[in-house]
Amino acid sequence: MKILYDIAIRCYGFGIWLAAFFNPKAQKWISGRKNWRAQLKSFEFKNPVWFHCASLGEFEQARPLIEKIKRETNLQVVITFFSPSGYEIRKNYPHADMVMYLPLDTVENARFFVQTVSPAKAFFVKYEFWVHFFEELKKNNIPLYLISAVFRKDQVFFKWYGGLFRQLLQIPEKIYCQDEESVRLLSSIQVKAICAGDTRFDTVLDNYKNSKPIPEIEKFSKDCRVIILGSSWQPEEDIAAKSWEKLKQKHAALKLIIAPHDVSETHIREIENKFKGFCGRYSRNQFDKDVLIIDCIGLLSAVYRYTHLAFIGGGFANQLHNILEAAVFGNVILFGDNYDKFWEAKALIKEGGAFSVCDENDFFNITDNLLENTILFEELSTQNRLFVKHRTGAVDMIYKEVFSE
Repeated sequence: MKILYDIAIRCYGFGIWLAAFFNPKAQKWISGRKNWRAQLKSFEFKNPVWFHCASLGEFEQARPLIEKIKRETNLQVVITFFSPSGYEIRKNYPHADMVMYLPLDTVENARFFVQTVSPAKAFFVKYEFWVHFFEELKKNNIPLYLISAVFRKDQVFFKWYGGLFRQLLQIPEKIYCQDEESVRLLSSIQVKAICAGDTRFDTVLDNYKNSKPIPEIEKFSKDCRVIILGSSWQPEEDIAAKSWEKLKQKHAALKLIIAPHDVSETHIREIENKFKGFCGRYSRNQFDKDVLIIDCIGLLSAVYRYTHLAFIGGGFANQLHNILEAAVFGNVILFGDNYDKFWEAKALIKEGGAFSVCDENDFFNITDNLLENTILFEELSTQNRLFVKHRTGAVDMIYKEVFSE
């Protein structure tokens, strides 16, 4: 089985190399890994704590623990990313002593990386399972922890052919899961785990407490109900565009903020065309329209403090973006009807503070009802704030257990 794994890994690396000739993201994947050995050799490691994150979402789950470690200890922190979308945004993260790409998972690469960095502890976040890196950490007696882990019954660990990956789950010192269902699934294959909760709750509560005002958005949203499309993809934008004029006719004091996942000039122009002149751009200080496009990154989590209903992107492709960032500010949440992988989406729907929509009619009817029924809206808003607040604490739990050993 390991031979097949090694063949698949090398084929994957070759495939990315070929894709790099015409795909910008693949180009970054390749170029970012050039000279990684020299990068490691040039740094003086002092038994750091190593965090590995696939991309930006996983980094956000690790971030509160990283920042607690930096507050409470003098330990170095090394962060690796698999994806350019995480690395490019967080390569200058001030709480890390080094940020770099994870090399391709071969025996030679894993051995060089682990023996050069020589971490005191390693944390892998959520879905990251790399055979040779796990085994190299074990050979060097370096404790490995999985945090914010989520398991589903359709994953390879629970299939008849998943023996190699089941063996990997015996390597971590502890596996901290987001939910009880993951713990139960692991128990079914004789793997012990702990339900610590989702560290994202700690992250979003910190964001809430430390959120800085944005005067321009505050002025734009004053005395209005504001809908936001958060990290929106094309389906969310299409649905909102088809519903906007009708909603505006019924609710005059209504505004819309669009914070798209893709902030390229091409995509921003596509959004402007859909809304036929209703739009202004944040970067151009165009705040006199009823629809405002946030055409830059880094503002979204702070903008949620000024909004009331959040239609979150990715929900039509089972790649739902962060709904908790909006919920902590009391936004009522909407998203597409393909969200099976996201337990927090199912939990919020069950508690009433989130709604799944399948088309513009759904979107209009749910939004219109919430705008009409102020008492219901306020109840759901309070409920969503408490939903986040009552689920914090994972970071303190993990830190105490790991760093008191």
